[in-house]
Amino acid sequence: MSKRFETIDIVKGITILLVVAGHAGVPSEINDFFRNFRMPLFFLVTGFLFSAYKFENVSNLINNRFWTLIVPYVTAGIFTFFFLFSLSFLGRDKPLLTEHIKGIAIGNGEYLSNIPLWFLTCLFSTQIIFYIFMKSIQSTTVFFQWIIVFTLGTIGVFLGEIQHLPWGIDVALVAQPFLFMGYKLKDLKVLEKNWKIFSLSFISIFLIFLISVNLNSLIDMNNRVYGNIILFYIGGFTGSILVIKFCELMISFRSTVRFLTYIGKESLVILTFHMQFSFTVVVILYDLIFGEFPAWYTIFTLGVTICILVSVITGKFPYLNIIIKGKKPDLKRLSSSMLSFKQNVN
Repeated sequence: MSKRFETIDIVKGITILLVVAGHAGVPSEINDFFRNFRMPLFFLVTGFLFSAYKFENVSNLINNRFWTLIVPYVTAGIFTFFFLFSLSFLGRDKPLLTEHIKGIAIGNGEYLSNIPLWFLTCLFSTQIIFYIFMKSIQSTTVFFQWIIVFTLGTIGVFLGEIQHLPWGIDVALVAQPFLFMGYKLKDLKVLEKNWKIFSLSFISIFLIFLISVNLNSLIDMNNRVYGNIILFYIGGFTGSILVIKFCELMISFRSTVRFLTYIGKESLVILTFHMQFSFTVVVILYDLIFGEFPAWYTIFTLGVTICILVSVITGKFPYLNIIIKGKKPDLKRLSSSMLSFKQNVN
């Protein structure tokens, strides 16, 4: 694995752990601090991994993202309903099927029983919009492109104040500058250089980040809370750069790197299963065994562990790999397997 993509996997691992910690109940002061760059960093990494060839074939992009994002989204939504329904036999409220279907269709956090799933539909919208805008202006100057992405971001903030659009389309517009920055960082091969200039300006970037965070109010992209939009982008950009640089410096710590890269590669399963499934299982078992509610770090640690077990188990079954882990199917191989199965049955 190249240093570039190893660093990105570490970034993904740290970011998803910060998300899980926030949902597990980490002290609000810490969680509010992480909010300033947690989701922006996810979008920036998405832009970094976005390949230029996708601008030539939108059907391939939509098809790929359908399998990697929407199929796991629907699967997790269905699983969540049946899981909550099974908990009703333990005295919990029975979920309403119509409300659950409505939530999956709209794809916004305020309607979903499994709130973190909002990010999958939003990420789908974000990449489609990014394709459309880059396809339209890729031959223009970088300066003009920055003007366009910030204009899209401003429009997204404005729309979010009026109406939370389905599939997080308004948030997807707000996220465009982060995708664009990630894309340009890859284009400039920043992670393949020594970052000497960055190292010299590290203190300045860190101070800018702290100032923007302290001047701005609470950030919550899911609920369309951005505070001052200029400070929001400054905090998101500088915080993301600092985390990426921090992850690059960790490369020499191999055991930590192996753990974080593994977590990064399993971020989809952790995102979809940690809050409504893993956390609930931990809380129920802890109450049965100890008769009390667990501390946030217990929920966090055991919640991540359960998600990893889910990933390991599902990884052994090709069909579960497709619907849960977003692995695009090899249709020829699947049809061959089905034909062989039918022949064995007959």
